[in-house]
Parts: sequence; structure tokens; C-alpha cells
Amino acid sequence: MSELPSPASGPAPGPDLNIDVQTLRIVKAIHESGSITGAAKALGTTQPAISQYLQRAERRLAISLIVHRGRTIELTEAGQVLSQHAQGVLDALAVAGSELAGLASLRSGRIRIAGFPSVSATIVPHLIARIQDRHQGLSVNYTEAEPPEATEMVVSGQCDLAFVFSYQGEANGAHHPDAMAGLTLIPLFIDPLFLLVPADHPLAAEESIDVDTLEDDQWIAGCPRCRTHLLRLCEEYGYAPEITYETDNFAATVGMVDAGLGISLIPRLALGTAALPSGVAVKKLSTDASRLISILVPTEKHDLPAIAAAVSTIRAIDGTRWRLRQA
Repeated sequence: MSELPSPASGPAPGPDLNIDVQTLRIVKAIHESGSITGAAKALGTTQPAISQYLQRAERRLAISLIVHRGRTIELTEAGQVLSQHAQGVLDALAVAGSELAGLASLRSGRIRIAGFPSVSATIVPHLIARIQDRHQGLSVNYTEAEPPEATEMVVSGQCDLAFVFSYQGEANGAHHPDAMAGLTLIPLFIDPLFLLVPADHPLAAEESIDVDTLEDDQWIAGCPRCRTHLLRLCEEYGYAPEITYETDNFAATVGMVDAGLGISLIPRLALGTAALPSGVAVKKLSTDASRLISILVPTEKHDLPAIAAAVSTIRAIDGTRWRLRQA
């Protein structure tokens, strides 16, 4: 049986009304069990230990908490007052303890993040620096992965959160629709799309370009799963783009446009990852085209201290640094 800690004892000039937690636990246990024996059993101690602790507490508080009725005991009015408030106080202390444990875990925790290439070169470095500055004991691991792979990493538990994107017309979770029931999608930024054309393109001097004027151009686009937004956009104007060159490499795309091989649709965030050569012109589209950048988090882990800290830090990032709009 465990020994109970002793409240302040000895003579005092007046009542000390600082109520200790153990007194609350004892009074609550007596109220629930109806006896000192039952309270001792519930608290994992002995009947004499409970009795002695109560006596010292009553002396300190200068008021009786229990009264004997033959072989039974009852809580006095003062004991009933403590009993009424005990559960709320104990619950609040439990919450405080949980929050303190969470803060402690931030001093020695780990967060695993995945994200696509353009976010790797822009947002992620600032995110990691902020996390390390605010939570110096929290280690960060980062893996670059396109949205379908990054989503699968979250689903399989290989990472704790992932940066993903979806284009206009795509449903949230298009990369892994079967798993979205267990994931929380948090929108972050609107990333507008721009057109890269050779500097000597007939439309290079235009302030903005209509998509329907590009039907005869050759396009440089990503792999089949990465070009659906381009196909959908051109389809709205009644044609299918002639995709002559296929690459997901931004530097390769820029090089091909610079060489006059074709045109390409590029998100603004990607444009901030490298300087463009003089042979490439960046043009606005006359129509609103963009992608939504979000983070995916396992719903059941959303409130874990390390993940919550990372999500909070991400949401505090100002996208205007990269000329992004808040979602």
C-alpha cells in the first residue's frame, strides 16, 4: 500500500485554506464509496493512512470534513463542498498535466514531412528553420515526393504530414481517394498558373494570352498523371494540346522553352525556384487557372504535440513571399 504525503501539520495561527489535491481525492473517494475503507481501496492505500491524512487536513483547514454516525461516516457540509468541486479540479489538473507532457514531448520529438519539388525549394526550408527555432528539441525529417507518393506515405505512416496540390476541377484527395476518410486536408495557398513561351513567340509581347490562341503550339508537359489540368483547360476551349515533349523536370522544361521547342504551363511557385534565361517569357493567362496547395495530416494524429506544432507553424507562414494567395 502506498503512503500518503503529509499536508502541512502543527499549530498555526489560523486556518490555512489552501486545499491540497490529495484531500480532494480522499473526500471524493469517501463520497463515492461511502466509507474510509472503500476510499483506501480506491486510492491504493490503507485505512489508517486515510484517517491520519484527514485528521491533519482538518487541523490545517480548521474545519471537520467527516462525521462518524455509529459505524458509518458521512461527509460534513464542508466535506460535501469539497466533494462537489473535486471532480472539476481533478479534471482540470489532468488536462494541465497532459498539456505539460505535450510541451515536454516537443523538446525531444520528431516530425516527418513529405512534399513536392517546388515546395522543397521554397516553403519547406523556411518551415524547417522556423520549427527548429521555435522547438529546438523537435527534429525534422523531410522527403521529396509528388502528391500521390506523398499521400501514400501519410497513409502508410511513413511520414506525419505531406504537402500536396490539386488543380481546379480536381476533387480533394484525387491522389488517394480511398484513404481520405482517415486524413485531414488543410488548404494553405492558391498558386496561379503562368505560361512560359519562347521570347520570340508571336504572342510574347502580349500582356496576357488567351488559351484558345495556342491550339497550334507544341507543348512541353509532365507525365500523363501530371498533365490533366492542361488537358482540361484546353478542352474547355475545344481542342487537345499537342504535347511533343514530356518532362517533370522544371529546369528541363525551361531549357526546352528557351530553345524554342514549345510552350509550357507552370505554377508561380515553381517560377521562384530558379532564374529564367532571357530566351523565356512569362505570360499571364487571360483565364483564371491555379492549383491549391494543402497539407495532409492523419486525422487521428492531428492533435499530437509535434504534429500540431508543425501544422501551426505552417499555417503561420506568409505566402506573399512567393506571391501566393492565402486559400
